[in-house]
Amino acid sequence: MLLGKWGQFHLLDAVRLLDGKGFTCFWLSGPDLWRITDCYFDVYNTWHYWSNVACVHRSYTKLAERMEIRFKKTLE
Repeated sequence: MLLGKWGQFHLLDAVRLLDGKGFTCFWLSGPDLWRITDCYFDVYNTWHYWSNVACVHRSYTKLAERMEIRFKKTLE
C-alpha cells in the first residue's frame, strides 16, 4: 500500500509537525474523537493497526470547537 511520505513518519512526529502548523489531531472511532494533540501516550508508539486520524486547523474555530466538544463527550 502506498502511503506517500506519511508512511515514513512516526505518529508523534506527524502530530507535532501538524500541531506546529496550527492543526489539532484526533483519533476517529465511529462517533467518538480522542484528541492526540497534547494527549499523546507512549502506547501510540507501538500501535500498528489501521486507524483514521482527523485533524482540524485551529483557524476553523467553529469546526475545531465542535471537535473538541465531541472529544470531551467521548471522555464522559
